[in-house]
Amino acid sequence: MKSSGAAIAANPSLEDPRRAGAWAALVYALCTFALAYPALSGGFLVNPHSDQFIGGFPVREFAAASLKAGHGIPQWNPYLFGGLPYIAAMHGDIFYPTFILRALLPTDVALTWSFIIHLFLAGCFTYLFLRGWGVRFYGALVGGLAYMLSGPIASYASPGHDGKLYVSALLPLVLWFLIRAVRDGRAWAWGGLAISVGLAVLSPHPQLLQYLLLVSGAFALYLAFSEVFTQFIFSNNRHRLFFFFPHTDPVYHCRDDGFRERSSHPLHCWVLFIEERSRILREFE
Repeated sequence: MKSSGAAIAANPSLEDPRRAGAWAALVYALCTFALAYPALSGGFLVNPHSDQFIGGFPVREFAAASLKAGHGIPQWNPYLFGGLPYIAAMHGDIFYPTFILRALLPTDVALTWSFIIHLFLAGCFTYLFLRGWGVRFYGALVGGLAYMLSGPIASYASPGHDGKLYVSALLPLVLWFLIRAVRDGRAWAWGGLAISVGLAVLSPHPQLLQYLLLVSGAFALYLAFSEVFTQFIFSNNRHRLFFFFPHTDPVYHCRDDGFRERSSHPLHCWVLFIEERSRILREFE
């Protein structure tokens, strides 16, 4: 009989289960309701002392009442100060698809299920992204769990940060579409990317939208040029040229044989970059 070590050596990786995507969705659904189970008995997940409960809920209820009365999305809120533009002042997820839930359900129930749906989607989209990147089933499954159950993502419901959760859930989807479009050359992925970014634009959190655009832009550049850039930098010792910028202090003070010897390792690129970034930040403090 073979020992367990020999069996593992003969089969070093676990095979993906049948219907892997369905199993992953089931796991993410169970983990979502492990946190959101009070909603099943009508509980409101938003903390009553949060800004969402005090300020966000009333303006969403105002728009929901207008929608249910058949007046559409209001453009003016007469109940704040002497009146305030409703759309221009960004009163939450006005055009984001979750407004449909508020048109059909009570506002507190709609808000609660908006959080539940997007927490679940955060896990599913991360799993999709990791699978697209080439990670096997169990690694992608754990990666999705790690993302959706991380402190910031899993706790957004309590303070009512719906916009942050919406954009955070869309980020791995955007990255997956970039993989399909840039790396794999799938034309349909550009349409999916446009829709995903458009949804993030409609979310009620423009700051996290900017972070999403920065991350996705950097990732797109990596996908497009990483192989060419790496071949150019690390062929024929061209990488040494990148250390001799005349106004980079850590480089300027290390122009000797010792520096040139150390500069042959990519790790020193990163060290010098961090040192220079730290110096710049100190000067602006």
